[in-house]
Amino acid sequence: MSESISKDELEDLYWTKRKSIREISTFLKLTRGQVEHLLEKYNIPRRTVAEAAYIKSELLKEERIEDAKSILEDTLNKMSIKQREIKKIKRSHMLVPVRLNDNKDCTITLVLSDFHIGDANHLPDTFWSTIKNAQEVIKYIKKNYIIKGLYIELNGDLVAGRNVYKFQELRNLLSRGHWQVFLCEYILKKVFEDIEETAGRKIDRIYMIRGTHENLDNNFILYLKRLLGSKARYLSHEGVVNIADPIGEYNVLFTHGLSYSESCPVPPKLQRDCLDSVAKYRSMNINVERICTSHTHWLCVSLLFNDVAWDVTGGFQKWEYTLSNRPSGGILYLYNNNEVSAIPIRPDPEIEDMEDHEVGLEYKNLVYYGNFLLKHLKEIEGINK
Repeated sequence: MSESISKDELEDLYWTKRKSIREISTFLKLTRGQVEHLLEKYNIPRRTVAEAAYIKSELLKEERIEDAKSILEDTLNKMSIKQREIKKIKRSHMLVPVRLNDNKDCTITLVLSDFHIGDANHLPDTFWSTIKNAQEVIKYIKKNYIIKGLYIELNGDLVAGRNVYKFQELRNLLSRGHWQVFLCEYILKKVFEDIEETAGRKIDRIYMIRGTHENLDNNFILYLKRLLGSKARYLSHEGVVNIADPIGEYNVLFTHGLSYSESCPVPPKLQRDCLDSVAKYRSMNINVERICTSHTHWLCVSLLFNDVAWDVTGGFQKWEYTLSNRPSGGILYLYNNNEVSAIPIRPDPEIEDMEDHEVGLEYKNLVYYGNFLLKHLKEIEGINK
């Protein structure tokens, strides 16, 4: 037995190739005791428990990577891959549920986020097209329901901000930040006027969530709240809102969100964080039935995680690194008779597609921002010269 393997060969198997004593005994056709005897005879130090656990973990990772590579290679070999741009199917329909009872009382809540006003890649035509379509939906609701509550939820990243990520200041059109708030104030007031005119009543409350671009360093969202007046409520980074008030109770957890995913509108970390928050609210006898997040610019409604419905608002900023863009738009909640329907409010598909591929979008925004700032100066600040 002592001549079956040299010290160098055994040391190579045990330390370099990181094989276990069991694997070495199988390889050499020896018993475990014989291998342990050779290690002691050759004075080869044994691994500690921590070292053995670390090596086992690393080998397991390597095996998983190799398995994944093998599966991917096998899949690609079976597929005929052509490098081409896949044309997205633009969805323009917006479905409003049919009322199946005599109770016409309802509340409506319009949720908007991720304007990124001040950014070179803001989508102004897409934004206003979405607002126009929201008015059309509200007109239909007004004909078939009695609106008892009208709410606006601004779910973060209304302005581009400053110092949020590397080189962002270079992407803003001006170096100062305060003008973004004035611009956003004017745009929102126009939006609110349009919504109120369509609904035939005043907005009851405006809820505001802080996004990633409105951090505490610049306090843009707090400035905006002050400008919008007493109806505005600041909920910090998250808040629960009863969107059924005053005719019922239906609690929605609104938060902008922080995590990111290339393949999922609700990243796993955000799922865990929000569901933990729901559990905490429920422990305080606040039954949260729905979650609404933003940030990923991925318009979708009525996902289901555990027993909680989940919605994600779209954004109004072109993703500059790819041709494809995630769907823009907002969400309108219709509450009636203890039920809530989440209606995705999309822009006109032709307008969205054209603006997604507009080469001169940055220069168009320069004109757009300048014109609106001059209107703000005249109509809100009262300066005509």
